[in-house]
Amino acid sequence: MAYENPYNGFLKRITDNNGLLDKLRQRTSDGEKIKPEQLKDAYGFAHSTVTELASFLGIDKPGGNDEAVDSAGLDVYDKAVDTCINITKFSLDLARLHGPAYLIIPE
Repeated sequence: MAYENPYNGFLKRITDNNGLLDKLRQRTSDGEKIKPEQLKDAYGFAHSTVTELASFLGIDKPGGNDEAVDSAGLDVYDKAVDTCINITKFSLDLARLHGPAYLIIPE
């Protein structure tokens, strides 16, 4: 019986989120001015991945047993968080160029 990686769905979403960020970066480097809503939507998708993964891993509640989470799950979680950080950094770059409408302020 083949091993099914329980993180495959999350890894695909992370790849999709990074792909969306890459497309937005490419469009801006091609001289197109993207809409702030597009950036905020990308962050929303990435953030929902982090939230759902944290719940899946059981680390979404204070006092949870983080030590019980396997290292593979934490590696996937780190990748998901990195995507959010990269989108936030990109938003800061765009805010410097085009104004504060591009700032992402997490809720």
